[in-house]
Amino acid sequence: PPVTQAAFWQKVATHAHGWTSWSIIQAQNGHLYATAISAILKSTNGGSIWTVNLNISPLPTDIQTGYILYQLANGSIFHGSRRGNGVPLIRTDNNGVSWVDKSLPEMTDIYNVIQTGTGAVLAGGATTNGGAIWRSINNGDNWTKVLTGTVQTSIQTFAIAQNGAIVAGNNYGFLYRSTN
Repeated sequence: PPVTQAAFWQKVATHAHGWTSWSIIQAQNGHLYATAISAILKSTNGGSIWTVNLNISPLPTDIQTGYILYQLANGSIFHGSRRGNGVPLIRTDNNGVSWVDKSLPEMTDIYNVIQTGTGAVLAGGATTNGGAIWRSINNGDNWTKVLTGTVQTSIQTFAIAQNGAIVAGNNYGFLYRSTN
C-alpha cells in the first residue's frame, strides 16, 4: 500500500488562540514543553496529550510569541519570548508549576538561551537599541550585558564549539565569537 502522511504524523494539539511553536524540549524528567503565542504547553505522556500551562504567576497569560525553551544542567527551564504585555525571559525551577520573571527592563525579545561549559547562562535577543547578549553566573538571578548594539538587530542563535568558544549569530548574518 502507498505510504501516506497519516501513517507518520497525527495532530495532537491545537491551541485555542492559535499558536506558533518555535521550540520544543524534553526536560530531564521526561516531560515535553512547547512554546506558544500565549502559553507554554506541557505533555507528560510523550506528546499524546498537551495541556496549557497558565500558571505563569505573576505574569499575564499573553506572554506573546515564545521563541525558545532551554533547560539548564540543574533542571531549571528558561522560556524566551517577545516582551509584548508580558516579560521576555521567565524561568521555572519546579517543572512548570510556577514561572518567575528573570528579565531586565531593557530586554525586548529573547531568542535564545544557552549554558556554557563553565555553567554561565547566556541570553541573546534585542533591546530598543539593537541586539545584545546577557550573561549570568547565578542561574539567571542577575544579568550582565556582555555584547550590545549589534547593527540594530537581534542575537538569534548560539553554539558552543568543541574547544569551548561560543559563537553567536544575528539576523543580519553577522557572527560573533567569544572564548570567555
